[in-house]
Amino acid sequence: MEYNETDEPELRDYLRILTRHKLLIFLVTAFIVGITIAYTTIQTPVYTASAEVILSPLSGAGLQGQSSSQNLTPTYINTQVQVFNSAEVKNLVSQKLHERAPAISVSEIGVTAVLEVSASSIVPSHAAAIANAYASSFVSLLQNQVSSAFAQSIAGIQAQINKAQSQLASLNQQISSAPVKGQAALQTQLQPQINAAQQSLTVYGSELTDAQIQQQLSGQPAQVVTPANTPTSPSSPKRSQDTVIALIIGLLAGVSIALLAERLDDSVKSKETLEKVTKPLPVIGLIPYVDSWDDNKPHSALTLNSSSSPVAEAYRSLRTSIQFMSLDRSMRTIQITSSNKDEGKSTTVANLGVALAESGQKVIIVSCDLRLPKIHNFFSLSNEVGLTSVMLGEISLENALQKVNTARGELRVLASGPKPPNPSELLSSQRTVEIITELQVMADVVLIDSPPVLPVTDAAVLSRRVDATLVVAMSKKVTTRQLYRTVEVLRQVNAPLIGTILNGAAPETGYGGSYSYTYGYGYYDTTPKHSAKKLQPAEESSKKLFR
Repeated sequence: MEYNETDEPELRDYLRILTRHKLLIFLVTAFIVGITIAYTTIQTPVYTASAEVILSPLSGAGLQGQSSSQNLTPTYINTQVQVFNSAEVKNLVSQKLHERAPAISVSEIGVTAVLEVSASSIVPSHAAAIANAYASSFVSLLQNQVSSAFAQSIAGIQAQINKAQSQLASLNQQISSAPVKGQAALQTQLQPQINAAQQSLTVYGSELTDAQIQQQLSGQPAQVVTPANTPTSPSSPKRSQDTVIALIIGLLAGVSIALLAERLDDSVKSKETLEKVTKPLPVIGLIPYVDSWDDNKPHSALTLNSSSSPVAEAYRSLRTSIQFMSLDRSMRTIQITSSNKDEGKSTTVANLGVALAESGQKVIIVSCDLRLPKIHNFFSLSNEVGLTSVMLGEISLENALQKVNTARGELRVLASGPKPPNPSELLSSQRTVEIITELQVMADVVLIDSPPVLPVTDAAVLSRRVDATLVVAMSKKVTTRQLYRTVEVLRQVNAPLIGTILNGAAPETGYGGSYSYTYGYGYYDTTPKHSAKKLQPAEESSKKLFR
């Protein structure tokens, strides 16, 4: 069954991702919150004060002849909002403040006839003074406009009354100036005009009385209901609110970046991912990550020198898994390989060899990584003679084996020997098969440290000569594509794959401690790091296990 990269993640997968990237999420959140706090700290505080003005309906002719039923419509209210920013109001404000009228904001409170005018300033008292100046100036302007409208209306009515009175006086003058004998006839002739003039006087007199009464009853078209008070706290920046918002944004950004990083990072990080990529192969070993190792010491097997450590216990658990699997099939020769260099396969071979030997078995470790051998360093052994020496007939197999002191059992190591110019040809030769066969007779278990699969073909060649093949995967190093390709290559040559081992397993996979146990692997560097005739301490780049 092929690995599908589009498998839908489960909730626990997301929780695992967030846990894995918790430091990244924390740093992103802390950065955004820190920037926000720093920005709000250097900002000059701004204070905002607000005054409230209520618009009142007019009982008579109002602005521009509007009736009381019309002057509180939404259109009228919106018009008054614009009046606040008119030149007339700003002129009045400038006179009161003795400065250029500052900018303000005006809004209707809900669906009421109450307008809120807000002003901002770096001086709290100045903000209140601006808001109050605008509110009082608006009320004064509106009152003057209404008073002017009533005055114009009354003046118009009074002009009509004066005109009617002049007409009536003129008619009476005509009658009194006529001869006595003709006055009666003239009055009869002019009576309709007299009646019309008198009627006009009556009508306009009534309108004048009504207008004067309406003027008295009209009251104020607007008034300040809530004067602006001096603010005691700044409206900007709002440090507490801004910090909370920054915290939320930081968490969202951190989680998003973590998910993106996880998406872009194709490396194997957990037992679950390893199982998905290599299914149906089981994960038979979880080796915890180790994060500090004394660089002054050469390579050593923790199962030999730190037998009580959690790492040593992990290798003993791996040994138990292999022993149970060997009940169903013969596993006299076990090849341990990986996808790439630096995944800890040699470390696994060395520690597993010690663990198997201490269970009472006879174990032989063979260093078949002829390009860059490491096994001899773990046990402080010589690499002057080894596998290549036996192949060339320079030494017998029995004499090439080097003994390692263990508490129980028997552990011997066949080092790689001098580096050959043609590793692949040697490993694919019949002599290699003969040597492995001889070793099976001499031991209960033969562990073969082979080169990684992807850089060279050596591992694929060796896999046809063993009973079982284990693939080591370094957490956060090998990618899913590389691991899938490794298993695919081994399957194509019918390698006896039995399972995988996760190196550098994070605490989430079951181990709570952190330990350092890494080493370098400059695989294609053909420059000798030490003489073939003299054993030297491990080079600086080779002192870190799991590098």
